[in-house]
Amino acid sequence: MERRFPPAEKYVAAMNSILENAVQSLQIGIEDFRSEDRRRVLSAVRNLTAGVLLLFKEKLRQLSPPNSGEVLIKQKSRIIKAPDGSIQVLGVGKRTVDAMQIQERLADLGVEVDWKRVNAIVEVRNEVEHHSTSVNSTRLKQLIYGSFVVISDFITKHLCAEPVHLLGEQVWSVMLEEAQVYKALLDECSAELDKIQWPDEIHERLSKDLCCDQCSSELLKPTNPHEGNPRLLVFKCKACGHEAEYADLIERAVETCFAGEAYIAMTDGGDPPVEECFECGRDTYIQALDECVACGVTLTHRICARCGTALSIHEQELGGLCGYCHHVATKDD
Repeated sequence: MERRFPPAEKYVAAMNSILENAVQSLQIGIEDFRSEDRRRVLSAVRNLTAGVLLLFKEKLRQLSPPNSGEVLIKQKSRIIKAPDGSIQVLGVGKRTVDAMQIQERLADLGVEVDWKRVNAIVEVRNEVEHHSTSVNSTRLKQLIYGSFVVISDFITKHLCAEPVHLLGEQVWSVMLEEAQVYKALLDECSAELDKIQWPDEIHERLSKDLCCDQCSSELLKPTNPHEGNPRLLVFKCKACGHEAEYADLIERAVETCFAGEAYIAMTDGGDPPVEECFECGRDTYIQALDECVACGVTLTHRICARCGTALSIHEQELGGLCGYCHHVATKDD
């Protein structure tokens, strides 16, 4: 008979529907994980992810002003003029915020969350929902580990409760046990990654975002950690066993690592931090490094041979001329 994991009795009366749904989702997710019926693995992924996001919604609910219709968790709102003349914003409709809106609103309100782990949790859920019908046991352990870390910090710091009391001792002990197993694998990989002597700060920063190009696991172990050239490094995934060269992993790491800076450049103006490499075609040419981290190429031509202006990465294939000079030189051809 499968176990049921009720929350501690003293918390039940104080729970509102969102918090209660969060707790139940996490409990059911662990029940699904513990089940011998492998068809329930997908349910475990969905429920654990939903539980984490519902905890965040609970915080937004708590932060919503009184009599605002819980505006911070609603997708839509309207502005009204109250009888006393004050302007109020009210939440309307039944649709609540999605994962991206949750992140934006908590960030705007100064609620600190390990969004890298949260995004990894949501990514596993999205993989299951849209790209595959199964997830291997190690990937599922990664999900539980990420959930454990996020839940422990968030419930304690922002909901002012103890996770073990809120979720129940049995549920929390299962999560703790699985998190410790995964943490051992993660520490093993991290110890090998620490042996790599990265050539500069940017390469070291990018290394934190490397993940398997087949299963997206962070459990990457270098097979040749003492190799001095990053582009010659080879990594083996401890989750799915796939081996990949550095160049096959770095493009995704660059996208993740520079996502914030790229967004600021796009919205506020300025040069993007990353460009498409004119040599290998990957989006891995780092402007601050003046180098493509995938193939190692740097600018071949830096000054226009005709007018002396600085050449951009987009003008490297114009034979040493800037766009204007190349146009002038070729317009009569």
